[in-house]
Amino acid sequence: MYAQLTSINSRTAESPLPALAADAGRPGFSAGFAMTHVAGGEHTVLTLWNDAESAGDGCYEVIHQDLRSGAHGAANIIHFATPISDETRAAAEFAGEHRLTPYARTLDGVGGVVVLWDDRRRAMKAVSFATDLDRLSAVGAALNSMELLPGEDPALLPVVDHVDVFRVAESR
Repeated sequence: MYAQLTSINSRTAESPLPALAADAGRPGFSAGFAMTHVAGGEHTVLTLWNDAESAGDGCYEVIHQDLRSGAHGAANIIHFATPISDETRAAAEFAGEHRLTPYARTLDGVGGVVVLWDDRRRAMKAVSFATDLDRLSAVGAALNSMELLPGEDPALLPVVDHVDVFRVAESR
């Protein structure tokens, strides 16, 4: 699976919905989310594709996906500091698979997560979803307060560069 993250200036486009609708009609489209930044200024469209050719140039590889249906009222995009080493990527994948995702599945209002990888830039982003902004914040706080598993080295985990928060206008 592959993904595109497209930013749209809100001064030139009132809504991200037309961009999502256009992508949804293309071959290889799997799912998509039209989002508006809570601080204004931009819209973002996340589209998921069955293959890299359908996704197009500059696409991300989806290295983890755990989405629930119907719980996509809010989202955040977590940007990790780059470049990410192979060891840091492996530590992040272990944490996601063995600690974060299993715990998140037990929480109410969680819409899931999609983790994106750009090998050329050694960049990783995680897009997390929840039913609403309050739930998104509560889930983030719960996940960030978790104890590490035995053998997890905090020095190897990726460093968060910044987080953007969005309202999800539509998911398909």
